[in-house]
Amino acid sequence: MKIIFYKEGPYKKKITPGVRDALTSEIGRVPSKMEVVNRVEDMINARDAMLLSSGVMIIILTVLFGKI
Repeated sequence: MKIIFYKEGPYKKKITPGVRDALTSEIGRVPSKMEVVNRVEDMINARDAMLLSSGVMIIILTVLFGKI
């Protein structure tokens, strides 16, 4: 399902520098590669949850207002 709507690889490359900077300012040192990878995975999971919940809300509102 995720492959149909968006590609994960380019998104990971796009957010990795920002994640590294954010982690550096949070923990006060240069983060390890695994810390960066884990935070990127957390952000991807959060985006997936947001997309899923938005889709469910759209379907619920559409059903409630009888437009299907």
